[in-house]
Amino acid sequence: MDTTTLGKANKLNREIQEFYEALNCFEYQSEGLTTGISTNPRLIIEFDGGDDREHLTLPMNLSETLTDYLKSEIKKGLKKAVDEFNAL
Repeated sequence: MDTTTLGKANKLNREIQEFYEALNCFEYQSEGLTTGISTNPRLIIEFDGGDDREHLTLPMNLSETLTDYLKSEIKKGLKKAVDEFNAL
């Protein structure tokens, strides 16, 4: 394996780990297998407001829609990164 391929493999490995960490916000992972799904994920936006940080909880219907979309996109990105890694 040359250094260019090794560098790409390391980059993809970090990306794969980030996808798993992101997915853990919604699904509990154990050795790559989904072992549980959060029953009430809520999305919260944090922003500077007034004198300190403020939090805004998204309404549940919007939160559920965005949660499903985010999980789908994370899984797509994870699959792509794993496929690229395996192709090296």
